[in-house]
This record gives sequence, structure tokens and C-alpha cells, in this order.
Amino acid sequence: MTTFNIYRREVGDIDPPVAIATGLTSKSYHDTTAEAGKQYLYSVRVVVSSVEKVSDEISVAASPLWTPQALTLALWLDAKDTSTLTVALDNTVSEWRDKSGNNRHATQDTLSLKPFYSASEFCLSSESSLKKMTGVFTGITDGSINEYTLFIVAKPKKTSAYVSSQNNSGASFYTYDSDNSIFFIAVSSSESSPSGATSTIFSATTNAIALTETRSGLAPHLISRAHSIGSEKLMIGVLRTNSGVITSRINGTNASGATAPVNNIGWDTYLIFGQYTASSVGYGEIHEILLVHNGDLGAGVIDKIEGFLAHKWDLLSSLPSDHPYKTSPPLL
Repeated sequence: MTTFNIYRREVGDIDPPVAIATGLTSKSYHDTTAEAGKQYLYSVRVVVSSVEKVSDEISVAASPLWTPQALTLALWLDAKDTSTLTVALDNTVSEWRDKSGNNRHATQDTLSLKPFYSASEFCLSSESSLKKMTGVFTGITDGSINEYTLFIVAKPKKTSAYVSSQNNSGASFYTYDSDNSIFFIAVSSSESSPSGATSTIFSATTNAIALTETRSGLAPHLISRAHSIGSEKLMIGVLRTNSGVITSRINGTNASGATAPVNNIGWDTYLIFGQYTASSVGYGEIHEILLVHNGDLGAGVIDKIEGFLAHKWDLLSSLPSDHPYKTSPPLL
């Protein structure tokens, strides 16, 4: 079998090039260790029957990777960035700081309600009892939001439940009780009841992901049933356009959709894991949350967000084969 070895050195370096990848069988390779702005010399060595044949060196300038910093974010919570977390010796988390620059931090002062942090999985977790963190959407007035994009990387672990009246394009999802595992809710506290609240919700049951927006007279409900809850880390997205069209995406693929009346919605508070009613509890792990409001980002930017998250959280095998960032992360 023919394999390939990749060698690299910086331009001007008099030392021999160093192998950065060996035993490759693919004819393409992405160097994730290159530093943006540096100029490198690469060579490929083809190995056939234990004999190595060396190519000429080519000069390549490393391009900077695209990150969500290129967006105008409303909220960015990143559990891999440990500098944003306040973690006690017992691994409970009292604060998860917002990286968007808006200071919309998630906090919890009550010990029994604090989620746990896993340094090995880079996540906040809620396993067997109610955990909750709360943040305030400072600077966003009620009724000011129409378009938004929400992405969450999480592993739901709800073990038994149901979703009422589900179908391929939507579902009735007003049952906010112990049968639903709530992971993220953005709400306006001016509307108090679950069926009348202005909210964007990611929740899960045994074999369904729900991406739900509810309001009196405004109720698109998005359900995906193609995942084994508890065993998969998922990249979940909900996209709302100015025309009221709402689409859910799971691991880079459209999962379901619905259309709502063109009503502005409003948030002033968000919950992580959360307790929307007395018995709604989120079980599982949350790795990252990205929220953009007031702007239809377009398919190209959505692809970049998914590519960034998939490469960061080891979800490349879950992306569809034709995703533009299946093999390489997005660049600026």
C-alpha cells in the first residue's frame, strides 16, 4: 500500500524538515499546527514498499482560521476556554463568562444548583438532579428580536420521555414537565406561562431533539428523531429568518422546519439546564453555546459556524460528506 509522509520547516530555517504527519493514505492534508502568518516549506515523501521518494519543497503561507469573533455575537459560552469558568475544588461551576463582549455571564450562587465541570470532556454537566445557571440579556429590549441564529454543542442524556403529536416537520410541544430535558431557554419574563412565553428552547427526550419557539398564537415546533440520546455529542442549530421561517440543523444537516407569523420576539433572560416549570430538568453535557441576533447570516456563514464547531469538538464524522468544511476548517 502507498502511504504519504508530510515534512515541514519554516522558511529560512537551516535545520532539516520535521515529519508532521506519517502513514497518510489520503492525497490531501490540513496542517492544524501551523501558525497564522508564518511561511513554511512543505515536502511530501511517498512510501511504496518501504521505499521513500521525496518531492520538491513548496512554500506556503499559513492562513488564519475563521472563528466566531468574525460575527456580531449576542452570546458566546465556551467550556473549552477554562479562563471563562469559575470552578470550585469540588468541580461545581458558579460562573460561565460570556466571550461575546456583552458581559451576559451565566451564574449560580446556590451550591445545590451549580452544574459540574468536566476537565476531560470540556463541558458543564447535570446528571441526576436539578442544576441551573441564569444570565441576563442586557441591551436587548423585549420585542426587538426577529432574526436569530443559535448553535449548541451538547450531549443530551434524558433516558425516558415522550414528545406529543410529533411528525416530520413539526410538533406540538407545550408539555414543559419532567418528560422534557431542557438545555437552553431564552425567555422574556414579561410572559409567565409556558404556553404563552416568548422563548427559544433546545430540549431533548429519549429519541428526539426539540428546537422550539413558543408564544400565544406563535408556535413553530421543530423535532428531529434521528439520534440516540445519551450516546452522541450533537451540534444543534436553530435559524430564524426575518420572514418567520425557522429551520433546525443537526450536525450540519437540515432536520426539520416550520414557518411562524412575522412577529418580533423578545428576551431578557436565559437559562442553562434550567427549570421552566417545577419539574423540567436538563440532564447531560453542554460544551458551547453561540447566539447571533438581528441578522440573517446566510448559508455560507452557517457552514463556517458548523465547520468551526465540528473541528473544535471532534464532530467531523457526523458532518455530511458534501459539507464544505468536512476535511478542513474555515479560514478568514
